[in-house]
Amino acid sequence: MLFCLQLVHHRIIQYCLTGLLDPPTEIALMDFLDCLTQLCTERVDLTKWNSYVEEINEALVVFERHFPMLMVTILVPPPQ
Repeated sequence: MLFCLQLVHHRIIQYCLTGLLDPPTEIALMDFLDCLTQLCTERVDLTKWNSYVEEINEALVVFERHFPMLMVTILVPPPQ
């Protein structure tokens, strides 16, 4: 889990995925990962919590347009 957080926090995943998707899909994914990056910092400013929630909701709506949850659940194997 810590390794995954480091990939997001240090923007390694964003760097690796740049240029692999069509531009609208890439923007949606990068916005979603940017939201995760903000939340994975050592200190989250709680006075900005409402703006974080709003940004995350917007990013998730656009993200789901390009990566429908039905498709994601099909690709993820069921728990054992």
